[in-house]
Amino acid sequence: MTAPFPRRVSDRLRGALAAGLAPLVALAFAGTACSGPVPPHPDTAHDGEVYRLAFSPDGKWLASSGSDDVVRLWSPASGKEVRALRGVRAHGLAFSPDSSQLASGGRGSIDLWAHAQGRRSRALPTRGGVAEELAFSPDGKRLAAACSEGAVQVWDTTDDRRLLKFEAGGSRAHCVAFSPKGKLLAVGGGDGMVRLWGADTGEHLQAINTLDWTIGAVAFSPEGNLLASGAGVGEVRIWDVVTRECLLTASGHQAAVHSLAFSPDGTLLASGGRDGIVRLWGLAGGRGIRQLKGHVFDVNSVAFSPDGKLLATGGTDGTIRLWSPDTGEELRSLRKATHLSRLGDWFAAPAVSFDLARATRGRPRPTRLAGIVSRRGGVGRACAPGAR
Repeated sequence: MTAPFPRRVSDRLRGALAAGLAPLVALAFAGTACSGPVPPHPDTAHDGEVYRLAFSPDGKWLASSGSDDVVRLWSPASGKEVRALRGVRAHGLAFSPDSSQLASGGRGSIDLWAHAQGRRSRALPTRGGVAEELAFSPDGKRLAAACSEGAVQVWDTTDDRRLLKFEAGGSRAHCVAFSPKGKLLAVGGGDGMVRLWGADTGEHLQAINTLDWTIGAVAFSPEGNLLASGAGVGEVRIWDVVTRECLLTASGHQAAVHSLAFSPDGTLLASGGRDGIVRLWGLAGGRGIRQLKGHVFDVNSVAFSPDGKLLATGGTDGTIRLWSPDTGEELRSLRKATHLSRLGDWFAAPAVSFDLARATRGRPRPTRLAGIVSRRGGVGRACAPGAR
């Protein structure tokens, strides 16, 4: 049971918020789980963690999921929140290739939304576990989910039949990606292996041993010839899809890599992780060309816009930031629509208690501010197959 803060401390916190010091208090406790109400903060995109981001293929929408049980839809052009789907306990997110449907994955089911109308059209049962990551096939006829109980499930989106279910290896499946032609499924799990499956048959084709303890992200290049994997030790590896050879190991992150995304032209790879830094890697030379700093604690998701002009990042601090990949400039930080009545509800709430162990998933997490702690620059090095 979590021990509450002394009453006088919680009273001071509420007083500080009432006095207009919300940004300072929110920064001090960013990423901390609460057993009481979480204060809505007007300068963040979500009241709590941002889990996943997804651009619609037509570029008109940016979707985000978070720990506040809201899926938010944003206009990338204006940065404004267009719609909030409340009461949706979603983790994974994916748009269909024609941008008409949004899939959100939660515990026990995946919801399919006619998002333009804000209407849930149907649900696909996962029969246990949280759908941590979702991916549509390039033709939109299949939807794959990496589930926390260790299985990957694939549905036919035309008739909602579950076509395939196979074990990812390890205690859970963290990530899944279709190849650009839709023939392969790449899956990363808790055993440090990247597994390749036939997307049509469910045949296990190969397991790539990354020599790491867990894989947090996988992504195919736009041409489909390269596969990137993000490791628990903070390394990013680039693999040849045909030979399964490790072409490059990029070091720079000081902790686990949570998310990867190739730019649409295939020249850049973005990575975000637990060290709170977004890194951009140039694939031509395999070197880190830019660091984007601004998040507090983990960067959980990175996503390029379809035209490659924007990079969206979301993290534990509840913020969604839009960057220029060309210059590294932060263009905008998205802010949700906030109602004063919700702030008033929190001011009147009982004392809030914090559970740091739950917030850090049982791992020690140092308190730090982005940009203050110096970090090692990224370097790339060639590696032989399976080499560290």
